[in-house]
Amino acid sequence: MKPKAPLIDTDIIIDITKGKNPNVLKKAQAYIAQYSRYAISQITVAELAHGFYKREGTMQSLRELLKQCCVIRLNRESAILAGKIAARLESAGQRIGFADTLIAAIAIENGGVIITANMKHFQRVAALGYSLTVENWRQ
Repeated sequence: MKPKAPLIDTDIIIDITKGKNPNVLKKAQAYIAQYSRYAISQITVAELAHGFYKREGTMQSLRELLKQCCVIRLNRESAILAGKIAARLESAGQRIGFADTLIAAIAIENGGVIITANMKHFQRVAALGYSLTVENWRQ
């Protein structure tokens, strides 16, 4: 059985589409060779759509990008986990924004690996003791 594909955060998917960072491109090619499609969250889809609309991009461009992706849905367990993570981070005075909290919970529920350049936010979640491995393809 194939391992679950690591979840790719919005910033890295954008990097892939821009094609400017050789480290990201090399790792993206290896990822596609292993998993065939990029795993992203529903939250990333919303963030991408926001960006496309903000810059008056076409929905066709977004749809073409999404053809290369497997979209991991927010389910009941990951939604509850996101609420718990958000509460714990808030209590510790280390809020990260609710979108990243949702993405972290989806990653934890789906194999425990997030690929992002936003190390600061996701390492805060891991520091709470959650099984979350944070990888930065930009380095």
